Amino acid sequence: MARIANRWVLSDEITDVGFTPRELLSGCDGIVIVWDIESKDAGPNEVIKVIEPTSTE
Repeated sequence: MARIANRWVLSDEITDVGFTPRELLSGCDGIVIVWDIESKDAGPNEVIKVIEPTSTE
């Protein structure tokens, strides 16, 4: 689980903290599920499907 700003991100590929959204999207391939900290127990409020990661270079 990674914390990004005021959000939690769950992903098999992301297991550490300190990612920015751009780094996260460029560094993984799959489905990223995002929770707001205040509502994370209620379920995801954003699901990002990353099919082809983009480069930050």
